[in-house]
Amino acid sequence: MLNSLIIFLQKENYKRFYLALLRIILCSFLLKEILLKYSTWSLLYSNTTLLQFNTHSVFAVTGIGDGFLKEHYLFVIICYITSLLLFLFGIGKNIMAAIVFCLLFLLQRLNNAEVNGGDALARFLIFYLIFANSFQYFAVKKSSSTPVTNLISNLASFSMMLQLCIAYYFGFYNKVINPYWQDGSAMYYIFNTHAYASTGLNKTLSQYNWLTIFFTYATLVLEVSFPFLIWFKKCRNPLMILGVILHLSIYFLMMLYNLQIVFLIFYGLFFTHEEWMNFLKKRINIFYRTMVKQ
Repeated sequence: MLNSLIIFLQKENYKRFYLALLRIILCSFLLKEILLKYSTWSLLYSNTTLLQFNTHSVFAVTGIGDGFLKEHYLFVIICYITSLLLFLFGIGKNIMAAIVFCLLFLLQRLNNAEVNGGDALARFLIFYLIFANSFQYFAVKKSSSTPVTNLISNLASFSMMLQLCIAYYFGFYNKVINPYWQDGSAMYYIFNTHAYASTGLNKTLSQYNWLTIFFTYATLVLEVSFPFLIWFKKCRNPLMILGVILHLSIYFLMMLYNLQIVFLIFYGLFFTHEEWMNFLKKRINIFYRTMVKQ
């Protein structure tokens, strides 16, 4: 049985299109994040920062001190942006992915006071892309595939999918042990928390007790069912539709932007290469017929 599984995984890179698209999306996301902080780079990473620097054991082993990293923060950021651009175009391939991961890890450790759940999940994705063959599309020089690279790439893809399931499960676990989630009142308090009040709609929704109870338990049901049911094709699309609704609702109502974007980035991995190709062909055909009619 194990030999059959290995042969199956060696046959082809089953996620090759979305892995390439994932590389583009993730690099663009990380570039957007660091460039939006341009005006606060010195405040966040330099010697003038008022935020606490948390030294990691890796730095102690290498002998790199806090002051040295703070003094050369600009060089680290420039290297990070450069490596992201190179990786986006597929230059340097998996080695560049490893460099991006190391620099991202370094920046997040330079100031981990601002690292949120979305940043942590993005770091996981970059780590898995070190082993994935994401260069068969959208790369300056496309990468060929071999049984070995197919095996490693498919395992990396599965690891990313499993990572999402783990995130959902532990999200459920951390909620279900909280009394407010148990009695169904969690969403009421969230809607009335100023930090999450992106619109006046939050207050309005909190006035309907049945609605806040529904949102509370619906979130729990989705998070606990997703890790187990997503592997069944019949359940996949309904779960993903509900997941998109959940994450977009959190995005617009609670201002937790990065985490929702990264969660949704994972979703494309649950479709095979053939499914992506069929989807794109149908959309291209529809677009072509529309243009011909015009």
